[in-house]
Amino acid sequence: MQTRIKKVACVGGGLIGSSWATLFSKNGYLVQFYDIDKNAIETAKQKIGDMFKQYHDAGIMTEAEIKEAFSRISFFTSLGETVKDVDFIQENVPEKLELKRSILAEIDRCNSTAIYASSASALRISDITRDCKYPERCLNGHPFNPPHLMPVVEIVSNPHTKKEILEEAKAFYAGMKKVPVILNQEIYGFIGNRLQYAVVREAMNLVAKGICSVEDVDKVAVYGLGIRWAFLGPWLIGELNGGPGGIYDYFDHYRPAWKMAFEDLADFKDLQEVFVEELAQPGVAEEMEHRTEEEGRTNEDLKSYRDHMLIEILKMHDKI
Repeated sequence: MQTRIKKVACVGGGLIGSSWATLFSKNGYLVQFYDIDKNAIETAKQKIGDMFKQYHDAGIMTEAEIKEAFSRISFFTSLGETVKDVDFIQENVPEKLELKRSILAEIDRCNSTAIYASSASALRISDITRDCKYPERCLNGHPFNPPHLMPVVEIVSNPHTKKEILEEAKAFYAGMKKVPVILNQEIYGFIGNRLQYAVVREAMNLVAKGICSVEDVDKVAVYGLGIRWAFLGPWLIGELNGGPGGIYDYFDHYRPAWKMAFEDLADFKDLQEVFVEELAQPGVAEEMEHRTEEEGRTNEDLKSYRDHMLIEILKMHDKI
């Protein structure tokens, strides 16, 4: 599907907004970048430069291409000036409902035709758009962090979103090698976070019960589940695990074991602070000590290692 999108606004100058701006400009779009704080804009420029450097170091962009891409980004402290003539708006302000509503109200006054996509990860788009004038052009475009590397975008409409707007947003993201998925209805946490919540909840349970260490949970995730999940999701893994009978035999064969396991999974409702203080934080600190310098022993080095490994996997998937 061809889209009308030529010029994009990034509203909100934090990590997510900077990452989106990097991706949009890399893919040839004119980007108008907004934050109310001049200092935040200067910080964002540095972040965007660092992200372009990642592309350069990975052999994805040349210095000339980076210079050209950076020239496509304009920076504003006026929201009205930022959005007045753009075709697509990626909103990334903090996860505060009234703030997002006020931003959208200002956008409504300045631009009535651009597609509006919120990066919100917890708030529902129907709540954000409750009072807006043009809810038919609004949706969630929830990225995984960082957006300039992670391909998945979860798209969720509100009850008034036009189908053609949904499809145009999907085509826009897909044109940048993103992997858009469309949810048929709103649900807290979308798809990715709900899967993540389930895994983290059981990881907490295993450590809290003394069954294993924080580090061993991470090892199983990285060197067991994660290696396969980098290429196949749980449904296709089940199809292979079922042998000739595929997914049907997989469910049939493991049904008794799953029944016992499901009954034994974590059922607590609240994250206890004592868990964080006495188990999680000490466990993470111990795991960091066991890492090599190349793998990262500080949060900053860990981030660099993560992004390097992400890029190598994305190259194999042709998603960068």
